[in-house]
Order: sequence, then C-alpha cells, then structure tokens
Amino acid sequence: SQKTQPWAPLNSDGTLQFPDANPYGVLAVRGHQYVVDAGANTLNEVRPDGTVRIIAYFPNPMLYGHAISDSVPTCIAQGPDGMLYIGTLAFGANAAAGGGGQSVVYRVNPNSPVPATPEVWAADLNPITGCGFGKDGAFYVTEYTTSFPRSNLGDVVRIPVNPDGSAAKGVNLTTSMDVYQPDGMRLSSDGKILMIEGRGKDGNGRLDEVTVNGDAATIKVIKDHYMIPAAVTV
Repeated sequence: SQKTQPWAPLNSDGTLQFPDANPYGVLAVRGHQYVVDAGANTLNEVRPDGTVRIIAYFPNPMLYGHAISDSVPTCIAQGPDGMLYIGTLAFGANAAAGGGGQSVVYRVNPNSPVPATPEVWAADLNPITGCGFGKDGAFYVTEYTTSFPRSNLGDVVRIPVNPDGSAAKGVNLTTSMDVYQPDGMRLSSDGKILMIEGRGKDGNGRLDEVTVNGDAATIKVIKDHYMIPAAVTV
C-alpha cells in the first residue's frame, strides 16, 4: 500500500502525512501537461479530460541509514534528449545533514512504462526551487539556501552537460548582488534567466533578470515589492 512505499511523505516523528498534495512545478510541452507534486512526491501528467496519470514516484532521501522526509520535487524541465529533469527541495535531509548537499536532480523518461524509475542525474546540491536548460546547453538551478542552520542567502548553479548526457560538476555562479531565497526561475528565449526572490519578508520580494557570462551572473532587478512571490513564467 502507499503507506509502506519509500516515497511516502513523513512527519518529523515518522508518522505519515497522507493525504498530502502540493502541485508545485508545471511544464507544458506539445501534447503534454506535466506537474510535479511536492506533497505526494510524484511526477504526474494531466490529461486533456482532466484525469491524472502518475508517471513516477520520488523516494525519500536516505541519511545515516534512515529515510528523511521527504524528496519534495519542486521544478521540472524537458531536456534536448526529451527526458524530464526534476529538482528536489529535500529540506529535511539538507537540515539533518547539517551542511546541505542532499538535493538532487532526477532524470525520468516520460515514455517508460509506469511507474518509471527516476535516475539521479545530478547530486550534492542544496534545496532546489527552480530549474531549466539554457541556450548554452547547460542546466541551471536556483538554490533556496546554501547553508544550515538556514541562511537567507541562496544561489544560482550551472550544471554543464557532458557529451554523453551525464551531468558535470555544478558551478556556483558569482552573482553581482546577493540572492535572497530564490523561489522559482525560467529561462527566456534570449538565454537570460528570470528569477523570483522571496527575500524573507512581506513586500520585499522581487523579479530579477539574470545574465550569465562564464562563471559570473549579472542581476538586474525588473520589479520589486512583491508579497512573498513563489513562481515566474514566460
């Protein structure tokens, strides 16, 4: 049953959170609408008739031999190979580890027999809130925080893609200004990153345009004074 599955969301005392659903990341591509559920830890496809097909389950992170609640998939992007790439928040595991590095990017074949088996494509990341492929072919993620106990400072990470499709080591970009609790990003058609920052307090959120040049990222504030923004799209 669902209560014995390794993806089942857990409370801090190990009891189950069911029922739990938090549809968080959305990807619309030709003929398909994909949603990652940060509460149920699933990758879903919403069909035209409104029914939902569960494509994959994301397991709870393991730390010191124990399952830590929980994977919390937050973003989804389609790669040039047609595969789906999903980033995880995994805040519980990052906090329990003390130094972060417990978030991952999964790769899922949406055409596999269901349930598909997620493959860890990139690892050793901090809580991921946004992701996508750039025009340069690299994969970009925003990290909500970079240190534990939790700091308000986040980061933008570029993950180069090797010729065989595997992930190279991620590079934390040097930003022109501090990034505070980024909570969503999209790649625009001109190759720039649109990024939302929550910034911790009501009315302090902002929308940024991020231009990447090598390992540096120039941040331009497009609009500020948002009330705890959580997502951006183009």
